[in-house]
Amino acid sequence: MSEYWNSGMMEEKPRTVQRTVPAILCALVFLSGCTTYDDQVKEVRNHYLAGNYELAQQLTAEEVESSGDSGTDALIWQLENAAILRTAGKFPESSQAFEQARTLYTKLLDEAKLKIVRGGAAMLSTPANLPYYGTGYDGIMIDTYQTLNALQLGKLDEARVNITRSYLLQQEIVQANADRIEKEKAELAKDANTQRSIERNKGLTDQTDTSAFDNELNAYSDYVNPFAVYLDGLYHLTQALDSSDVERARKSLERASAFAPNNQAVSNDLAIASSAVSSPTIPPAVYVLFETGMAPSLDQVRIDIPIIITAVSYVGVSFPKLHFHHECIPFLLLQATGNQQQKTERVVSMDAVITREFKNNLPSILGKAIASAVAKTIAATAANLAAEQANNEWVTLATRISTAAYQLATNVADTRSWQTLPKEIQLARMEMPKDRIVQLSTPDGTWRQEVSLIPGDVIVLYVKSPLSATTLSINQFKLK
Repeated sequence: MSEYWNSGMMEEKPRTVQRTVPAILCALVFLSGCTTYDDQVKEVRNHYLAGNYELAQQLTAEEVESSGDSGTDALIWQLENAAILRTAGKFPESSQAFEQARTLYTKLLDEAKLKIVRGGAAMLSTPANLPYYGTGYDGIMIDTYQTLNALQLGKLDEARVNITRSYLLQQEIVQANADRIEKEKAELAKDANTQRSIERNKGLTDQTDTSAFDNELNAYSDYVNPFAVYLDGLYHLTQALDSSDVERARKSLERASAFAPNNQAVSNDLAIASSAVSSPTIPPAVYVLFETGMAPSLDQVRIDIPIIITAVSYVGVSFPKLHFHHECIPFLLLQATGNQQQKTERVVSMDAVITREFKNNLPSILGKAIASAVAKTIAATAANLAAEQANNEWVTLATRISTAAYQLATNVADTRSWQTLPKEIQLARMEMPKDRIVQLSTPDGTWRQEVSLIPGDVIVLYVKSPLSATTLSINQFKLK
């Protein structure tokens, strides 16, 4: 990339450079001193993983208030806050928080469609200083959790609205992200030096071990969440108003079965939908939906840009890398008197959903990180050259130290991600026991709990555990 520095910048008159250096140095001071999102969310995550949901939610609520509606981290904190409220069983509050997150997500999605490469001042700082626009899976999970909250509160019509929103949003996200990625690739390709750096460093950016979920990674379509698809099918199966609802249930369950071919509960629901015409006959049953573990977070990886130039003291670039969290309860066992024991089986691997979208975005992420590094190098070079014109060793040394410190401080990747999402969502189904009591247990037998079911013919037990049995939360709602 050394050719870049022969583009004419070095031929500017010293007087011109001297006039620009004060503004550049002011910008360097203003834009330095960044920290990663991971540092900020660490305390929340520790409380959350320990099952201290009240304390975790207090911290996220403080961050929501601090961010307001226009802060760069407003959306990500709203997502964390809404999800923890839901885990703590505060469904009305969670629904309100998710509605605020949806409004903000939609606003930012519309803004993003109008921009090619998000930049401006952040090009001289770090992508973490830009607003968190949200991911495709963020948007789908907002509507999915809103559906579940509505079901939990007995608002069946509201649940239908949220399911429809989820379906329409998925169509919008597919097109919007395809357009964005192509535009960003075209924009970055205009700079041959940036493009060459991307090619040279490609091997360093895609070393993610996906062997644990390669089948799902290959089966899932872009921006599709199989759990949202299954929930669509289950809702329309149990709440069918006419033959069109039954047909929608059949199609959704058919898709969900293709994503999770070994899940017996999904196959059973598909068989019921396929044999129905206008009013499915659904035998009394209990479903267990189990969120287990923690979705991937993002770590920072730092690499060097191959630019060698004497007027620059430091050049580097950082980008995010997926970090998988493997510790979790692998599945739950479901037992009832007179029924055969069942175990929860995977409906969706959030590891796979998130990895697929991350891989789609990785070339753009790396390209923008390199473009930002080049912009900061130009600014630092201009400042250093201007200082040399002063013919004062102390000014030159101080400027070099300042620009090096600035580049080091702003060499920070954007590691923001929704960390209270699960690693997997699993499902089991059992005929309704006569005594309406089911026993849930972990496979190692260290945790067991009997649950008395609420009145109804089709009951859903919703269980969540971010880490271990000590963090389990259990709620139930009626579908029929």
